[in-house]
Amino acid sequence: MKTELAFYDLFPRVVPCGRRVSLTIAPRDRHAAFPEGQRVYVHAIPMEGGHPSFSPPGHPVLQVLPWDGGLQFEALFPTEQQYTLLLCDSPDVWAGGRSISLQLYALEQDLLALRPLRGCTHAHSHHSDGVESPEMVAACYRENGFDFLAITDHHRYQPSLEAMAFYRDLAIDMTLLPGEEVHPPNNPIHIVNFGGSFSVNDWMKDHLGAYQQEVAALQAGLQVPNGVNPEHIASCTWAFRKIREGGGIAILCHPNWTMNGAYNIPEATYQYFLNHVDYDALELFNGGNSPQENQLQLAAWYNTDPLVRPPVLAADDAHGCVNGAWFDIAKTYVLAKSTKAEDIKAAIRQGLCVAAERFHGESSRVHGPLRLVKYFTFLEREYFPRHDALCREEGRLMLAYLAGEQDAKARLAGLQGQTEQLHRRLVAQQPKD
Repeated sequence: MKTELAFYDLFPRVVPCGRRVSLTIAPRDRHAAFPEGQRVYVHAIPMEGGHPSFSPPGHPVLQVLPWDGGLQFEALFPTEQQYTLLLCDSPDVWAGGRSISLQLYALEQDLLALRPLRGCTHAHSHHSDGVESPEMVAACYRENGFDFLAITDHHRYQPSLEAMAFYRDLAIDMTLLPGEEVHPPNNPIHIVNFGGSFSVNDWMKDHLGAYQQEVAALQAGLQVPNGVNPEHIASCTWAFRKIREGGGIAILCHPNWTMNGAYNIPEATYQYFLNHVDYDALELFNGGNSPQENQLQLAAWYNTDPLVRPPVLAADDAHGCVNGAWFDIAKTYVLAKSTKAEDIKAAIRQGLCVAAERFHGESSRVHGPLRLVKYFTFLEREYFPRHDALCREEGRLMLAYLAGEQDAKARLAGLQGQTEQLHRRLVAQQPKD
């Protein structure tokens, strides 16, 4: 966590463009309090306004008198971007003395009304090739700051339902969705059913004849370039459509994952998927991939026509959370109307999502539409550290409940709504028209 986040509260930290807003800066410890009667000069510097000229200032400078150790003032931020509030003892920022730097973000109304969430769309339990139970997997993700999760075991839908059932009567703020990793017969390509209302794997098994006929009909209508297996395209297309029948998000997984010396999806097939096949989202980063493999996936996506680029997600594909090598390497951020499953899925369908990766010991890298990348890069620094501290409390109590500590249920109820309250403080509340 940044030092400034530990020493000061700035609320709201996300504000509307073009409207005057009231801001509060409050010290979190007495050493950080502003001395009474000593004027503070607040420089509001736009990140994208060009290098500021300080003689005279090329940005607004407010004079504020502290009250009860903090500052309260109104300001206007004209355009969507990050702004720095530089708090100084002088109107000249080069004059020396006290200087405190706090950041906020101004947004247009379409994004301002949405809630930033972190999630995982692809993870495994001991029911396939993972380590822990579905309920322990869920608790580990919450402890690490995830707002939503689907267990997506190979060929198995039921484990995701087990996790949902285990926590159904507990007061937690994490959204658990159904899911599975779908494997069409005779097809090496991996697909995730995120949030679907039924198992596509089970449907294929129970209706094998109908599945084969429908895939054959799709294949008969295909014209694919050399090097692309038409049966693979047809069976994937069938799976994408069946996932959507259940209201799920159809995700194409880890195309450059290397297994037995070859990519999971050949280059020609991956290019065909990027340009021609209709699915909901691409798993741009995967924890099981090497950085080089993820980089290839990224380069191919960026080199695709923006008009047909699929929305991008990231998932660590963890096969073990406790000391797992892949756990928490990749994650998806969305901007959703709420934490409800349907709103999360709607955000992905609308492309209101970005993919983030951070290999252990490295800084995070966020990819997707530039507008969203700018915003989530800000949120990773300025919002999620506080958010994650609250999630850690909840995740640890989920693990305690799992271990049989009966008082954990009541303690969880006492925490319910913490992250919602933090978000309400983060974003300026808008007057109703």
